[in-house]
Amino acid sequence: LYPDGGHNPHKKRLDTFYPKVKAFYERTLGKAPAPSLVQYAVALDHMAGISRGADDIEIETDVAFAEKAVCKADVYYHKSGGPRPAIITVHGSGGDKSRQDEMALKFASWGYVAVPVNYGSGSDVADSVKWLRENSKKYGVDPDHIGLWGFSRGGASSIIAALKAKSGQEVQAAVIVSGGTAGGAKLVHEGAPPFHLFAAKDDRNVNPKGSEMMRDALKKSGVDVVLTMYPDGGHNPHKKRLDEFYAEVKAFYARTLGAGPAALAESPEETVV
Repeated sequence: LYPDGGHNPHKKRLDTFYPKVKAFYERTLGKAPAPSLVQYAVALDHMAGISRGADDIEIETDVAFAEKAVCKADVYYHKSGGPRPAIITVHGSGGDKSRQDEMALKFASWGYVAVPVNYGSGSDVADSVKWLRENSKKYGVDPDHIGLWGFSRGGASSIIAALKAKSGQEVQAAVIVSGGTAGGAKLVHEGAPPFHLFAAKDDRNVNPKGSEMMRDALKKSGVDVVLTMYPDGGHNPHKKRLDEFYAEVKAFYARTLGAGPAALAESPEETVV
């Protein structure tokens, strides 16, 4: 029984949490066979992008960012080196912010402050932006460099937040995965933030034409936009190609928010793979 940590008490003490879990399963289920050297090397390579810099990351959980009970955030921030750009991550239907843990750690390892949120609507996402800007000093955030990352319904809500932002709610970049919609395309206007859209031609949950309509509307309005359209992968096309997906996301945020690898001189061309 932990003295604090709210609904996710283990996140504050992972170094002691995992050994206890491992010991319990070994006692009740037996030890799992040790991985081969090849399997171990592959696992280390996959995790390297998440674990680098983890010693510098603090996690504050279940922080209220608005009056609605659902509006809670986890904040992955750095002990030093601020102010830093920040990325708010917005989960899809049927989930909550805990499903963004790996993504948040990935973004934090790239040098960003990462903020997974629970929400009910696009206006809640916009409120999270305003809250983060108002608390930028506490978490070492550059208030003028805040981006969104949204998947599925979270992508559609992020589009609304980005395109209908009021004063203090503005974002400087948005990555939308399987969330582009015709309704979102109708909200596009000049001066909108840069977008990188990801979709798959065989998505049966969200019509990929919505992302194409978003791309066309943004281009027509003179907005910086990239569309990566995958041939397959359904509603989660990035999971089949994580290395290239993360590389594109990292380059986009570096160019628009200013952290990570060296900024690119020009907007990358649209990608169809």
